Amino acid sequence: RGAGAGFLATQAAVASAVEATTSGEISGLSFDPDGTMRATIRAQGQPELEAIRNALSMRGFSVIEGVPANVQGRMEVQLQVRPR
Repeated sequence: RGAGAGFLATQAAVASAVEATTSGEISGLSFDPDGTMRATIRAQGQPELEAIRNALSMRGFSVIEGVPANVQGRMEVQLQVRPR
């Protein structure tokens, strides 16, 4: 299970939020002992990344977004996701 909401619940929320976008994909995932999930997300642009962040917030998670970067013509960012 792990700390926070647990690995499976947090991973399910991240996967669901990413799948709801047309161009989102998870390119990296880790789970810290304190319950923070670090998800590296790629999407077509900033609007899709914002939609993912908003979807996670609506599911009861706080999201800290790293600095977006352009990787192979797509936006990539690391999100730190944990329950509020």
